[in-house]
Amino acid sequence: MGLFEWLVMPFGLANAPATFMRLMHEHNNLYANFSKCSFGETSISYLGYIIDAHGVQVDPVKVEVLFKWPTPSNITELRSFLGLANFYHKFILHYSNIATPLHQLAKASVAFKWTKIHSRAFNTLKEKLCSTHVLVQLDLSQPFEIETYASQYALGAVLKQNGHPVAYHLEKISSAKRNYSTYDKELYALVKAIKYWRHYLLGKETVVHTDHLPLQFLQS
Repeated sequence: MGLFEWLVMPFGLANAPATFMRLMHEHNNLYANFSKCSFGETSISYLGYIIDAHGVQVDPVKVEVLFKWPTPSNITELRSFLGLANFYHKFILHYSNIATPLHQLAKASVAFKWTKIHSRAFNTLKEKLCSTHVLVQLDLSQPFEIETYASQYALGAVLKQNGHPVAYHLEKISSAKRNYSTYDKELYALVKAIKYWRHYLLGKETVVHTDHLPLQFLQS
């Protein structure tokens, strides 16, 4: 039957970047298609994002699709909306908390019944997506700032530099941790944020902003 081999790089290939670079270095019959190349661009659309000198932001085309999305009438339509919204969750503060009712309704074990709570969450998500912040490129020479929050169902944090968001961290709270006291939830949000961005924060000056008064005395 002959020899079967890959003509294109398969998804999930171990060491794919190294394999590709070795191919580039060892063969001389690879060419770039000039009609598919762009030079001197100040802004580019890449994998659903717009990247420019100011940072990374959502693609307006994708946002328009979400903004015009009709109210879901069944679980399949809801899951489709959440799939696209989840792609941009890193740009939305409090995303987990806002989307919790919709995620609960999207479960196979729950009967699909659209209520005012779901409409409010649905419309809020669309509004947030249309007013997202630009995530600036981080500067390792500058100090960091962390803002955290915790609610009954979710926790989140914002990593900032010079007042501009660099990244968001969002996480749903498990049923067991929902029994934590308010103090423990707020502290848990701070701990998770520091662990999540440890590779940036280690050895760096970092300021933590919190609206929970007891956390001010954490170090003493």
